[in-house]
Amino acid sequence: MMQNLFTVPIITGKTLNMPDQDFIDRAINAPTLAENTNDGLDFADPKDRKISKQEIIGLIEEMTQKLKDCGESAEYESHWIHVHNKNMSTNTHGHLPSSWSAACYLQVPERSGKLCFIVEELGLQAAVTPEKGKYIIFPSRLKHFVTAHGSDTPRVSLSVNWR
Repeated sequence: MMQNLFTVPIITGKTLNMPDQDFIDRAINAPTLAENTNDGLDFADPKDRKISKQEIIGLIEEMTQKLKDCGESAEYESHWIHVHNKNMSTNTHGHLPSSWSAACYLQVPERSGKLCFIVEELGLQAAVTPEKGKYIIFPSRLKHFVTAHGSDTPRVSLSVNWR
């Protein structure tokens, strides 16, 4: 479903391609992204983990199709697994020069941090409460951050960028 967050289009859905618990466990323990990744990401944040595209191709294709069904062009660019342990958060950022970005929630314990969007031109913020299996696709220019995670069980999400 495409809806507007103030003046910004947001696409939401519930995935049919949820990975199993073995995948979640491996994602939590996967190596962090390195400076020389093949997908162009160049940071080594301990929250951001490298997982093969082949392991989550169904999920990426599902979200790509959702973008296309909403009339948007979408060519896959990059992905990573985002793991928040207790008290972790993510600072405000955007995903330019990509066109579209997504967060898909794979493991969401109670007291998980919220995804907060900032619509700078309007001076407004909106928070999205994560739900297992839910994805949010948004314009990459949209600034966002994640509030502190309050559970001992990690929150795991998949992030994707399209050009």
